[in-house]
Amino acid sequence: MEKDFRPDHNSMNETVPPLNIRAEMENMQSYLEEPYSDEPTDIQNRIIITGTLLARSAYLLIYCDGVLRKKKRDVIMETVLALARDAKLSAKMQYDLLESLCEEEMFLAAWSERIHRTCTHQGDHLRTLLSYAKEQLRLGPYGT
Repeated sequence: MEKDFRPDHNSMNETVPPLNIRAEMENMQSYLEEPYSDEPTDIQNRIIITGTLLARSAYLLIYCDGVLRKKKRDVIMETVLALARDAKLSAKMQYDLLESLCEEEMFLAAWSERIHRTCTHQGDHLRTLLSYAKEQLRLGPYGT
């Protein structure tokens, strides 16, 4: 039996920044990793939920990318430019420093992109299973 997926916020359509992106993505990841039934009704329900997750993950992907860009801009303005002037860091060292200072934001941006892709692939797989189940019903006992 499929569990009812509900994220930690009030509405899947909200456009304000989520309070805890990591917890929301952990919840999504957990749902996507659950095995699912091959029963047509269960597949249909999971397709609906996966579609909702796909839409939400698209928003999270854009949001996380925006947070990452802002953090990189802020870090460059404050830290990297000051260190580059004083220590005369090479471009590679500046890039590595920037990457290390934005580690969490980069992780969340990459993870949100992977969740979005997983939703897409799982939805495709579920639709294939549903088509197969419909064909089996159409053929009846003689089709096997």
